[in-house]
Amino acid sequence: MATVAELWSAHGHAAFPARLRSADVSGIDMVTLDADVAGCVSVWLRNGGNIDDRRWEILAARERELTRVLPALTGEEAAYCQRLRDMAVVLMDSPGGSAVRSSRPVSRGGRGGRRGWGGG
Repeated sequence: MATVAELWSAHGHAAFPARLRSADVSGIDMVTLDADVAGCVSVWLRNGGNIDDRRWEILAARERELTRVLPALTGEEAAYCQRLRDMAVVLMDSPGGSAVRSSRPVSRGGRGGRRGWGGG
């Protein structure tokens, strides 16, 4: 939980990249993507490391979208979105995240490595 809290704090101090306010990247509305991940992380932190099935599914879908858009981004845009993806991955791999989804398989296709995250 500490890793997500640290990422969340850094995310809260970062400005949303200006170009992404009015741009779709790879067909994805970046403002909505940001809001969805932020909402799920906020609930997860408030609930002591647990989220419900609906939020887990939203987070899993958004993590896949982040994986898809990251290659199209550079600089601060890439760093901002990588941090979102890192939070999603850590959260979904946490005991509270995996307990919610343990009864059904969910593919996180294209996840690959944890680019930009120093954890193991």
